[in-house]
Amino acid sequence: MNLDLRRHKTLVLWLFVGIWSFCAVMRLREARHIPTYDFFVTRDPDGGYPAITGFDDESAEGKGPFAIGDRLVRVGTTDFRGEGQLRFLAVWSDAWYRADATVPVEIERGGTRMQVAPWRRPVLPARYFQVFITSLANAIGAVIILARARPSRGATAMFFGLAIYSTMYMAEWVAPGPLFWVSFGIACVTATLAPVAFVFQAMGFPDEAGGLKGRNLLWPWLFVGLGLLWVSIVFGVPFDAVRARELARPFSGLWIVTQLTLYTLNYRRSSPAGRRQVKWVLYLAYVGALMSFLVFLGTGDLALTTSSPRWASLTIAAASVLFPASLIIAMLRSDLFDVDRIVGATVSYNVMAIVVVGGGLAVVPPLTAGLAARLGLDPSVGRTVIAIGLAAVVIITERRLRPYIDRLFFKERFALEQVMQELPERFAAVRKADGMWTLTGETLVANLRPANCLIFLSAGDTFVPVFADGDALPAALDARTPLVAWIDALPGAVKVDARVLGPGAEGRAMLESLGARVVVPIHRGRHLEAFLLLGEKRSGDIFTATDLTLLTSLGKTASSHMLRFDEAELLERAKAMQEKMRRYVPGAVAEAIALGDDLATGEREVSVLFVDIRGYTAFADGREATDIFSTVNRYTETASKIVTENGGVVVEFNGDGMMAVFGAPRPLAEKETSAVRAARALVDAVPRIAGPEVEAPVLRVGVGIATGIAFVGNIEAVDRTIWSAIGSTTNLAARLQVLTREKGASVLIDATTHQRAGAPARDFVRHADVVIRGRKEVETLYGLPLTPGAVA
Repeated sequence: MNLDLRRHKTLVLWLFVGIWSFCAVMRLREARHIPTYDFFVTRDPDGGYPAITGFDDESAEGKGPFAIGDRLVRVGTTDFRGEGQLRFLAVWSDAWYRADATVPVEIERGGTRMQVAPWRRPVLPARYFQVFITSLANAIGAVIILARARPSRGATAMFFGLAIYSTMYMAEWVAPGPLFWVSFGIACVTATLAPVAFVFQAMGFPDEAGGLKGRNLLWPWLFVGLGLLWVSIVFGVPFDAVRARELARPFSGLWIVTQLTLYTLNYRRSSPAGRRQVKWVLYLAYVGALMSFLVFLGTGDLALTTSSPRWASLTIAAASVLFPASLIIAMLRSDLFDVDRIVGATVSYNVMAIVVVGGGLAVVPPLTAGLAARLGLDPSVGRTVIAIGLAAVVIITERRLRPYIDRLFFKERFALEQVMQELPERFAAVRKADGMWTLTGETLVANLRPANCLIFLSAGDTFVPVFADGDALPAALDARTPLVAWIDALPGAVKVDARVLGPGAEGRAMLESLGARVVVPIHRGRHLEAFLLLGEKRSGDIFTATDLTLLTSLGKTASSHMLRFDEAELLERAKAMQEKMRRYVPGAVAEAIALGDDLATGEREVSVLFVDIRGYTAFADGREATDIFSTVNRYTETASKIVTENGGVVVEFNGDGMMAVFGAPRPLAEKETSAVRAARALVDAVPRIAGPEVEAPVLRVGVGIATGIAFVGNIEAVDRTIWSAIGSTTNLAARLQVLTREKGASVLIDATTHQRAGAPARDFVRHADVVIRGRKEVETLYGLPLTPGAVA
């Protein structure tokens, strides 16, 4: 389970495609050349001829020249004394590939030997179509997950599960000569590993459940026994085929129950986003099972035969595609549709269908007979009319039943929909423009619970923040930027992700720096008057299509109510709110900018450093304000000096935290080394700034450093120009600073910084596969451990 697919992706891909293609060719040749064998043979313990002890298709018994109890004496020129199932398959396959005419088979029945022609059952195109589609769907799913999924243990388990299952389903024993043993080896390995792989798959999905670790990696191998039974059913080794078939049924039931239990446990351990992934898998698995059940009701059997209708084969093939499709959607695009709405609709329609069908079985026959007798109608016409009426009842009643089901299963979404329906009435009661923005922001914060909620309002040539909740630092935006032009052109709420290309690289960096995951435009007439920026949900859930629809409706409702307010009032309120939200920017930034000319915004590789003081609250408790102020001054002076001496620039002090950049505005050779040196100097210096009267060093720092591309330069606010660095590198550095507590480190840096920093980072400890909030791929980090006695 520790195979690194990032390093071996191409090798694994070509190996899998090669093996699967070989099996597919053998399967297609089998469909053309090989008559289906229908019986199992069991080796005679006394060394005699093997006996026919069962049939692969129970319906074949008595229809061909073979019967249970017959002894297989000879196939072609090969005598079968002392042989068993595996030898029979090898000879049978080779003989039929090489012979131009019917291969003679000699059997012994009741002491009499006779030569018979093997019964060639008609080829079942529907069955081969189902096998091919099922295997192909799983193979495509394996390739897509290998190519697109975020590397992790769960993705590795998912790939191997689909790859092994698709190969096993396509693998066949029929092949001439030495190729038989190649096919035999592939079939044995895949059939033996398939049950284990599927248990690992269920255990590791979703990734955040963390099931693939420790002792959990041992017990799934117990299901190798089920794989050996599957091998025995076909090849008669290592167990008797008939006996293996009997044992496989209860063991397979236990295997299925185990997988469902694992999915259920992982569902309970996961965040809302992980639960949404599990819902996709369980929902489509349910739909597939329902389709198979319909085939069973229509044909009386799930096994396709020559008499099976075409619709049955197509339905079974479609059902087999749903499981790999569910895994692809769950892992790569769980936000493709709103699965909660789909599940709610399915549950409500199923409940109504059960009620109506159950009632119909009791009501329709006597009602049809009564109508036919009274009106002189054909009974078939009466049944049709009643069926249409029942369908109408289902549709009408489902609409009334649906809200109750949503309230029962999806309380949060139901509450959000109810609030959004009540919001227009609340807007109507607002008499001032700022009250509407406060109401909008507070409603979103209370119900969606985003990490950041920002509302920007037009104030002439700029858009200024009039509502802010969260840890984002909003500044005014120039109305002439591509970002604002892109928002102006949006028809409604959109999610911000890698697929959004409209605002340009600089605009995407700005949205990322503000933690925006959803943008909602609000127009006043034809002009963009305001827009909302919402961060990721604190619950960890995604923004669904339903959420976007509701937010679009919110934007349109707010737009219509804005027409009630005078434009001059809106402008005045926007500027007043901006004054309340101004943040202090330290003079160190101005001093750094003063070293050169005007600094244009541009893309540049930098090392970003974030530092936060620990123990500050405990230190300040009970102390005089003058002492605290003096300590803060010493901290800012010390930190600024250390950063400047190492070639960096302090961007801002924010409370007891600081952000610095190395490599801008001036290029800096070995910026990573300089950043790590500054971090170590801060770790040593900050405990001493509390003053000699403090007996123990109660002040310490946590430092995060990340290296990468950022947009650096001027950001226009209402009354000043702020120089900063924004983008994913800045966000990563801030997250690393927060993670220092969890990792027990005083400094935490990313892999790029560690690789380039050299000697200052040589004693850092490696932390592999760290999941960082807001980032899709896991990271390898390096940390400077806390000194003995230090508290994280």
